[in-house]
Amino acid sequence: MLGPTLPTMPALERVVALPAETLNSVVALLLETAVSANDKLSTKGVITRWHAKVPPPIPAGQYLSRLTQFTPFPRDAVLLSLLYLDRISRIPIVASPPISPAPLLPHFARAEIPTPSNPKKPTPILNSFTLHRLVMSTMLVASKFINDSFVPQARSAKVGGLAAAELVRLEVEVLATLGWELKFELSDLEELSKLLLREGEKAGLVEKSEAEETIAEQESAEVVETEEAAVEEDPNRTPTLPTIPSPQLETPSEPPLPQLGSQLSSSTSSATTSPRLFSPIAPGSTTSTSPVPSPPSSVGGDTIDEASSEEKEEERQLRLKASCETVRRLESLSMSGGTVSNEVVNVC
Repeated sequence: MLGPTLPTMPALERVVALPAETLNSVVALLLETAVSANDKLSTKGVITRWHAKVPPPIPAGQYLSRLTQFTPFPRDAVLLSLLYLDRISRIPIVASPPISPAPLLPHFARAEIPTPSNPKKPTPILNSFTLHRLVMSTMLVASKFINDSFVPQARSAKVGGLAAAELVRLEVEVLATLGWELKFELSDLEELSKLLLREGEKAGLVEKSEAEETIAEQESAEVVETEEAAVEEDPNRTPTLPTIPSPQLETPSEPPLPQLGSQLSSSTSSATTSPRLFSPIAPGSTTSTSPVPSPPSSVGGDTIDEASSEEKEEERQLRLKASCETVRRLESLSMSGGTVSNEVVNVC
């Protein structure tokens, strides 16, 4: 007897098949929108372990590109980290006067508000001071949660521009802030994928699929038939037909992200020196206005050079294979009789 059949997930499959640069651009768009709104608040929040002395100079899109290219984090970890970031951004902030920070995914239908293990500990606001550390730590937690093999801690720290010991502490902070609840449903990733596709289409980063256009045309035709039938029954009724959208000019595609080697120069310090991309604010210390050093462009003693087109294609295939393998693993676990969420916990 066959087990229960899992629902199809066309949006998730489409997101997994997107080029890495496109997915990074859409995710960066969501991050920058929330950060821009929260930077306008009257405060940057109570100082936490995620706060930097000054906003890091590297944009969110380039930082994501660096993490996914040189660690590399799989795409399912990128999607799951967005769920964790959205949960953290929805925790109420206690401040005087009261403030309401913008969540990462304001239109996400399956949003959850976690219960931190220590409610007295301050919660970070997703702004330009905390963005990079939150992205790095949540992505590493997500990668370890859903993959049996993950990136070594030292490599992740060097690529992310943090000290290895500090990254460990940030991981613990993420887990405590989420209340040690990392479970998720496949339907969560499907809804998140739909949101990413909608935002990408609005920004001109993702082309609208033929299937979605056909569904929209069918829905429009059904509305017209319904209104015509109502007018026939009641001649005095004024039909309310859908408006015809005006034609839109094609938005030119954005140029590819510049190579990170020009902005993330090699460190002149010895290999034993801990790289510090964004120095945290220590209690009782004063904020320094001097520029912080850029993260090193060497990982594990090897210089990060521009990958050839063959290597990039091979890396893309490996990431796609890893993401598909994760989905197949979750399918097999669910078909064995348990729920997806509980089985994911057992895997990890």
